[in-house]
Amino acid sequence: MTTETAVGDKGKPAPQRRDTYNGAAGTSATGYSSAKGRPGSLNSTGNRPQKTQPNTGLSRPQSGVSTLYYSGEDDLDQLRQKYVLLEGDRRAYYETSQWTLKQNQETVHRLKKENKELKRQLSEVNSQRGALEPPANKDIRALEKKVHELRATHDRLVADRTRGSEKLMRLKESLQALEKDKQSLLAVDSPELRTIRSLENRLDKALVKHNEASSLSRTYAGIAERLRDERATFDSQLRAVEESLRAKGSDLEQLAAMSAEAQQAKEAAMADLRAAEAALARERERRSRELAERREQAEAAEAKRAGGDPAELERCRAAAASYDEAFREVQEATGVVDLAEFVDRFLSQEAVREDLKVRPDRGRWLLREGSLSPLGGERVAGRGAPSAIFSPSPFTALLRAPFSLREG
Repeated sequence: MTTETAVGDKGKPAPQRRDTYNGAAGTSATGYSSAKGRPGSLNSTGNRPQKTQPNTGLSRPQSGVSTLYYSGEDDLDQLRQKYVLLEGDRRAYYETSQWTLKQNQETVHRLKKENKELKRQLSEVNSQRGALEPPANKDIRALEKKVHELRATHDRLVADRTRGSEKLMRLKESLQALEKDKQSLLAVDSPELRTIRSLENRLDKALVKHNEASSLSRTYAGIAERLRDERATFDSQLRAVEESLRAKGSDLEQLAAMSAEAQQAKEAAMADLRAAEAALARERERRSRELAERREQAEAAEAKRAGGDPAELERCRAAAASYDEAFREVQEATGVVDLAEFVDRFLSQEAVREDLKVRPDRGRWLLREGSLSPLGGERVAGRGAPSAIFSPSPFTALLRAPFSLREG
């Protein structure tokens, strides 16, 4: 159904024309065919068209028509006629709709112009009325406008509040449903709860691994940053290390040579030490034999004299005891254990004394240097402290006693 309303030049509506399209017969309600302008209730032969049946390939013959002369060409002709009518009606409807659309567009354009003109006239009238009306009316209209705006804002806020309340109610209902689901899940050991626990455990493990990875990443980032900083001075440090390595290599060669020399010297010293120890052992053995012989001689002499004067024997024993005491004191003072070493030192002391008698200047020099004792004896260095002072007065008899005993 198409409705067209025309507006006159002065804004009055024009008479309306209603066309009702009959899609089945291809006619309109006016009774005229939309294809060629002929009456729609009659066909091209002037007769009203018969009611058509669905096309099933074979059409049933109409009553009053002999079945001996029926064929499918009658149905084909009817279909062709219908197609021609429908095609003509479609074209007519398309042309009518295009014309109606054009008329409506022109009407809309004209109405827009008239509306614009009316708005301009209304604005002029309102401006003239505003200039003539009192200020109170202006304030009233401004307040009314503000009231309308506030009312609109209030309505909008009420609507927002209503929507918010509804949304809040829905959220509360959803929360209650979730709480019920939660209680049902926590009440029993359901598969969903086990799955949640498993996922939570996996999440905790993943967080721990993530933290460890973050820590390692920060550590490696710091190491990389330090390496980048050291890269600027790496060449100079490498050259310094190479030079130091070369110097250490030369030092190592020198130390190796010195070690070889020290090893050779050690071996030579060990050989000399072994030879000296062997010589010392031989010398000690010889001294021990001599001491044993002298003791035997002394015992023999003592036994020989024992048969004589008892007073002489007692005197010899007292002299031997005094000699032993003197020798013990000498040992404590000098640290000399071997009698032969003591004799050698004493003889060297005698040589020094004789030399000092010949050269007094040397004696004074030795006194200044501290190598000769002011008491007439020479200091013998050794063992971290000055040795005892040799004096010939009490020990000469001790040294000469064995010889005198041997001679007696």
